[in-house]
Amino acid sequence: MHIAELLPGDRIRLRVARDFDWLPGGLIWQFFLAQGLHDFLASRFSGEDESLEFIHRMLIAPAVVPLKVELRRLRARMAALHAEAVDVPLRQKHGTGLLLALREWEPEVFTARRR
Repeated sequence: MHIAELLPGDRIRLRVARDFDWLPGGLIWQFFLAQGLHDFLASRFSGEDESLEFIHRMLIAPAVVPLKVELRRLRARMAALHAEAVDVPLRQKHGTGLLLALREWEPEVFTARRR
């Protein structure tokens, strides 16, 4: 995908911005859905540095707007924390995934029973 360049001493240089966005339907998006999502969710999320939160509520359409603003704010905060650690040696850092998803949704089992 040409997102990184291998340098001497097993170092890498990113060829994309550190805070790039996935293209909807793009290669990284497709890879994540096919390979990464299942792997990411294959945890009990019981460690001190882990958390899995899921909330389902009935909302009206205008309520989604402030939620999306808040999700963008959280994404920006994570990018800022990453930028603060950019000069910290790699051995002191660990990859951290944050999955936030928001969409209109009804469990299939409910949809099947809807009259």
